[in-house]
Amino acid sequence: MWNRFKEFSKNLYDIMMKPEMLTLPSSLAYYFVLSVVPIISILLLIASQFNLSINYITEFLEKNFSAELVKTITPIITNQGLTLGFVIYILMALFIVSNGCDAIIVASNTIFNLKNKNYFVRRLKAFLLTVVLVMLFTFMLIVPVFGEQILTMLTHIGFNNKIIDVLKMLYPVLNIPLSLFVMYLGIKCIFIIAPDEKIKAKYVNKGAIFTTMCWFLMTLVYSYYVKHIATYNIYYAGLSTIVTLMFWLYFLAFIFVMGLSFNYNTVEENIEKTNAIKLKEIEEKVKMSKNHV
Repeated sequence: MWNRFKEFSKNLYDIMMKPEMLTLPSSLAYYFVLSVVPIISILLLIASQFNLSINYITEFLEKNFSAELVKTITPIITNQGLTLGFVIYILMALFIVSNGCDAIIVASNTIFNLKNKNYFVRRLKAFLLTVVLVMLFTFMLIVPVFGEQILTMLTHIGFNNKIIDVLKMLYPVLNIPLSLFVMYLGIKCIFIIAPDEKIKAKYVNKGAIFTTMCWFLMTLVYSYYVKHIATYNIYYAGLSTIVTLMFWLYFLAFIFVMGLSFNYNTVEENIEKTNAIKLKEIEEKVKMSKNHV
């Protein structure tokens, strides 16, 4: 047990000392921040389609995100709804965010020492990863981060009380296992798709588990701040919430790159084991052939 812990600590230290850890996390974090725009837009659109009170929702978003950002997006949703213009707006936002997923692909190739494929193939893959990433971040914001506040908000805006009561009863029980399960699936999917060469699913398990656990712990810290600290900061609540959001997304990006490095180490270890086994088999065959002679 102690030897495994020492080996894990050594691997962790070696990964954190890699040159990629100085640049890749900040690049990914930038695009993670940009992904907040389409997420808020989609959530507002869904609320408007269900005839939910936009005032309560915008007040909630202004409290936990940037008030200026929400005030900019809200008129687009409330005045137009689901129109061609809104669809183009979302596609443009996703295209910008897809630059972050392109950075994930390049980061994966850099860590795995792979050559980047042509631009158009990479952009198609980046758009697919963008959809997965936006869905994953949307889930993380709705369930583990703002789950309790969202249920309270739905109660105030007159949503079905019976459904809300059931959700409030299930939330404390399902929050942790459901969050871990969905985050693990999403992260593992990204780890498998991102590199420009096929990586077996079993080789990304270690990195996916590490990333999932660290993401969940960081999300709990961020959620605690939003619930218990940010709301009491009267003068700087908006600014402090944005800064904390950026810190949260940066640490998620940092942990994500570490997870990629864990996957690379796993692949390298398996290659070394496979080569050692093949070498042993060759040596045994040579010995047998000599004995026959």
